[in-house]
Amino acid sequence: MNKRVKESRKYNLKVVCVAGVVMIAAFGMTSCGGNNKNNSTNPPSQEQNVKLDCKQVATDILNAGDFNDQLEELDSEMFEVVYPDVDANQVIEKYAYTGTAASAEQIVVVEATDAKAVEGVKEALNLKLQGDIDQNRDYLPNEIPKLEKPVLTSIGNYVILCVSNDNAKVEAVIDALQ
Repeated sequence: MNKRVKESRKYNLKVVCVAGVVMIAAFGMTSCGGNNKNNSTNPPSQEQNVKLDCKQVATDILNAGDFNDQLEELDSEMFEVVYPDVDANQVIEKYAYTGTAASAEQIVVVEATDAKAVEGVKEALNLKLQGDIDQNRDYLPNEIPKLEKPVLTSIGNYVILCVSNDNAKVEAVIDALQ
């Protein structure tokens, strides 16, 4: 068997494993939850004119945050697998980092199409969080407090989610954006 075939099979195995974990989480999703820092629709204001670089914001949070796990970048295809309830029609740009199956840590930054889409993205991320809580209650009970009190906020048409050990560090990065 040549090297390319072995590497392809190894990649495919990783994708199947991640997809399996995600599917288990998806089946566990039953209701909305979470602790939203900003859970109301933003009224039209200067905040709506904010322009952010999703990748840069996610990277800044990664660098400033407190994470037990080594977070890895999700490509666009895997984003749709891990966050299946985020409607692609409501998204202009997205960037995410997720941990391994040994943690619930994650960073997601999404530019939504408009204020209504911001609420749709936040709802989808809340569904993901609730699914993670349901899935990990027995498997990773130490992760539950982080999942129950994530940073989930919006700035203009951007939605930011972070599950980490220290919300204050994440919120400091977000506050610096405004």
